[in-house]
Amino acid sequence: MPTFVVEVDTRRVDVSQEQVTVREILALCGAEPERRDALFRTDSGEARFVAPTGIIVCGPAVPTFRLHRASQIRRLTVDRRAWEWGAASISTADICEIAGLPEGTELLQRMFDTFVIIDSDEIDLTQEETPQIFSRRPQPGVETRSSVPAVVNGRPRNLPSRHVSFEDLVSAAFPRVPQAPSRLFTVTYRRGPPDHPEGSLVPSQRVAITSGTIFHVTATDKS
Repeated sequence: MPTFVVEVDTRRVDVSQEQVTVREILALCGAEPERRDALFRTDSGEARFVAPTGIIVCGPAVPTFRLHRASQIRRLTVDRRAWEWGAASISTADICEIAGLPEGTELLQRMFDTFVIIDSDEIDLTQEETPQIFSRRPQPGVETRSSVPAVVNGRPRNLPSRHVSFEDLVSAAFPRVPQAPSRLFTVTYRRGPPDHPEGSLVPSQRVAITSGTIFHVTATDKS
């Protein structure tokens, strides 16, 4: 009996028939749709959810998938193509690999009416707005500056580094307000890194942010 092949998370999975259901592939991987385990097909230059009842036709071109356990379908666009993903974030490496982007490609994210170079390894997919990602080949001889898009006091800001300090955020929020001993600042954030998505900063403290982190900075004068 001939053996047909699909690929799940770069691992070869042998199936006995040319046509197989997604549910059967999940079972071969020890996954269960009832637990919200899901497959996302990735061999067409994009990532898309495939329902457990879907039929996969095996052939010379091996169907490839990513498996997400206890997944929740989240959406983004890459070069205006709709993607679906099963985790709260997606890595820039996964985007480049699935989209077949050549080495050296820069990824940019649209934030309001601007485009900023992504300088983080992960892109947050829990944002209210669907992330819009675009690819760009670097131009020889042209230096580009990386930045991380964030929101500071309700306004979009391009922060110069993935690791920002309390002082960086105060300057971004109040560029014309001098810092003085009589003035106190507080900095809080949400939609931060997965291991600490919410929190606050104190002077000299830094935080590693992701694209779309929201900061709230307040200033008060000592009475």
